[in-house]
Amino acid sequence: MNLHITAKLPVKPGLRKRDAKAILATRLLLDTLKDHPKVKIVEVADVSKRQVNCTSEKGKLSSAIVSLPTYLDWAEPINVAELANMGNKPNRATAVIEHIQFLLTLLSHGVELTLVKPSADTLEGVYTRDIAAVIGHKCILANMVAEPRWPEEKTITGGIIPPSEVKLEGGNVIIDGDVVFIGVGDRTNIEAVVWLQEVVGTAF
Repeated sequence: MNLHITAKLPVKPGLRKRDAKAILATRLLLDTLKDHPKVKIVEVADVSKRQVNCTSEKGKLSSAIVSLPTYLDWAEPINVAELANMGNKPNRATAVIEHIQFLLTLLSHGVELTLVKPSADTLEGVYTRDIAAVIGHKCILANMVAEPRWPEEKTITGGIIPPSEVKLEGGNVIIDGDVVFIGVGDRTNIEAVVWLQEVVGTAF
């Protein structure tokens, strides 16, 4: 399925045409999928209302929380490598259309989707893997370092909230059977490792 956005939209001051196309594509998708039996469109994903389970990065995916790169922009850099890449701004229209193809592929394989509506406050909200980590039957919420990403933490509720000294992004957590790999660096600290060991324990 190829999507070609050709409608002409009035462009507000400061809004590029390709950004207007990204917003239009998002609206079309939300309208198309609102009655899909395997799609739930929400403002906030409440994981307390679902049975979560993840013991591997491999195998059949049954459900996922997703969003769209409608307002995608790079947050403030927190290291030299990120600063060097700041000039490579994404084309939002292209990103949205490609991501729609990705979501349609997931649906074609029977994956149930909880689609969090994109917001101008969540510039990197498309990276839903970062806002939480599911380890076994427990959903661990993130505590992000980068201030521009803090609003993303409000798009998911019902999980285990880390203490303030723990800095954690779900994208730094990888599960392989009974082993959990945690990347420690700018966005996930060693306190997160110690805390996760206490929270997960031997239950996983």
